[in-house]
Amino acid sequence: MNRILRLNAFVLILLLSSCNNPTGNAQQNLPANSETNTETILLFNGTSLTDTAICCDTVTHAADKSFVYGRCIRLPRLNGNSAALAKLNERISSDYKSLIGLCGKEIMDHEHFLKVSYQYFVEDSLLSLVIETQNAWHLSEGTSEYNVYHYDMKNNRTIDTRGMLELWGMSQVPLLNAIAEQVSMPPDHTEPLFQTAWFNSIKWKDINQLKVYKNNNKQLFIVYPVVENGIEASQIIE
Repeated sequence: MNRILRLNAFVLILLLSSCNNPTGNAQQNLPANSETNTETILLFNGTSLTDTAICCDTVTHAADKSFVYGRCIRLPRLNGNSAALAKLNERISSDYKSLIGLCGKEIMDHEHFLKVSYQYFVEDSLLSLVIETQNAWHLSEGTSEYNVYHYDMKNNRTIDTRGMLELWGMSQVPLLNAIAEQVSMPPDHTEPLFQTAWFNSIKWKDINQLKVYKNNNKQLFIVYPVVENGIEASQIIE
């Protein structure tokens, strides 16, 4: 698991090459880069997605040019004539309000980099948005946190996990059994990689707490809190 977390931090560093990174260690006078570099993508009849780079305020670390600190935030905005679609946009904006509020402000922590990015997957009229928040610290390991949103573009409605499983024709019990068997520590796979309190909650209380999605190859992914520290990770379930 430590290898995975180190890899996350390394990937974050590689992704920074696309940002404009002035060198410095003094105070920064950063502009409020509001919704720049937009691109609109048609998803379904009457529904499109605007890819929006909210901001990318970064500075190269004074003592280590391979690391930048600051934040890069990119979020989706859905377009269409639907009240449910508008509410989903409002929900996403609310979920990331505190992070968006950092844009244009002075970067106080010179050892920390924040990246918010997303992927979207479309199957017929079903849209899944997977937004990932990554944190990296200089000479340390990284963390990830996910939010997953599902939307039926044909019927203009948001869908929870239970509804998505039904639309996929999947039963909860086989899925939970597969999670228990597959999200486990090698080589004997007798100890879970996830926190048992989380698993008991999705099993006995509310399956909608399970974050789940399918990628473009129709592989099923679940997001779970890692047993040793609660940091979120994702894994394919077969």
